[in-house]
Amino acid sequence: MSKTVNLNVRIQPEIKNQAEEILNDLGLSASTAINIFYRQIIEQQGLPFEVKHRDNNNTLSKESIYQEIDKGLKSYLEGKVTPVERVLEELKQEYNNTI
Repeated sequence: MSKTVNLNVRIQPEIKNQAEEILNDLGLSASTAINIFYRQIIEQQGLPFEVKHRDNNNTLSKESIYQEIDKGLKSYLEGKVTPVERVLEELKQEYNNTI
C-alpha cells in the first residue's frame, strides 16, 4: 500500500452527516470522496467547479445554465476531465482493491 497522510478538518456536524448519507448511498467513504476531490483539483489545476457569489434568490438564469453546460462540454471535448471509472480504478489499485 502506498503511503498515506491524515487530514484533519472541521466541518459542521449536519453537513458531515448529510454528505456521508449521500456518499454511503453511492458506496463511497468520506476518505474516498476526498481522494476523488483532491485528484480532480490536480487534474483541473484548481477547484473542479466555479466558486462565485450568487444572487440573493440562489437561482441561475437559463442563460447561465447553458453557459455552465457549454463549459463542461468544452472541458470534456478538450479532454480536461477524468472519467469517474478511471478515478475509482486508480483508487482501488492504490488501496489494494479495498474500495
